[in-house]
Amino acid sequence: MKWRCLLADDEDLALKLLGHFMAQEDTVQIVGAFSSADEALRHIEQEKPELLFLDIQMPERSGLDLIAALSYRPVVVLVTAYSEHAGKAFDLDVADYLLKPYSQERFKRSLQKATELAEVRFGKQLTEKPLLLRRKGLTEKVNPSDMLFVEGLKQYVKIVTPEHTYVHHITLKELETQLPDFFIRVHKSYIINRSKTDSFKQGKLSIGNYTIPVGRSYKGNLE
Repeated sequence: MKWRCLLADDEDLALKLLGHFMAQEDTVQIVGAFSSADEALRHIEQEKPELLFLDIQMPERSGLDLIAALSYRPVVVLVTAYSEHAGKAFDLDVADYLLKPYSQERFKRSLQKATELAEVRFGKQLTEKPLLLRRKGLTEKVNPSDMLFVEGLKQYVKIVTPEHTYVHHITLKELETQLPDFFIRVHKSYIINRSKTDSFKQGKLSIGNYTIPVGRSYKGNLE
């Protein structure tokens, strides 16, 4: 299992550095990086990431105000150049206070604290059980976090990743019970990886180069 993480910082270089360090960790997946607190807030409520690395001094609203506005609460690490906010930050139950400039080693300690708290809060493990799927006569291990979506084909399913498509002998209903909770049903024939969704418009989801229909009775799952 990869923890899904959203980044928010209005300084472009700071955001790139954070993303660079994060990309080298195999326990996390970046699901968004934003320079606007309001834009970050919208995506946090939509994507529901387990982790949030957040700057304090941001336009429109501060990182502390963003935390207070959340109805969904990810594990938060505050990343800032201003040490005077530390007291208030810990009153908001953040995992760590990462003071700029920081080293990669110090970043790793913050990430470790955050993932340990996420494991307690969300009841998930840091390891992910792969699916064993057949393709061209060979059996391959496929991590659910790498899957884009699954399409039901009666007694079979079609599993689509960015690189390959697999046909697996199992019903969609049976497979749904085996997938992590970042997969959601959006149609009687489709289950999607929520973190891979690009857009939703006029009853259809865009995931990479694919368009997925959304059933009327499943629209509530997207909220």
